[in-house]
Amino acid sequence: MTDEQITHAARQICADQCEKQDNSDGQLYLSGGWDHTIWMRLVEQGIRRGMVIERAALADWYLKHNQRQLADNVLRGDHIKETT
Repeated sequence: MTDEQITHAARQICADQCEKQDNSDGQLYLSGGWDHTIWMRLVEQGIRRGMVIERAALADWYLKHNQRQLADNVLRGDHIKETT
């Protein structure tokens, strides 16, 4: 996931939470008007941490199946193709 994709995902998550709370601030999140808020940064950080945890779990699976090279590639992120 690129930084831009993470930001868009975080915007959507924050906007969805506003909608659940019957709060009209969702459009501000979707437009990027509140990208600087602590909530947006926390959601982006959570997405990034989730990606790291997923990579670690995948690498562990490869190691359990005697695939050291694939595990190393996953941990380095070689399997991820960044798109812009």
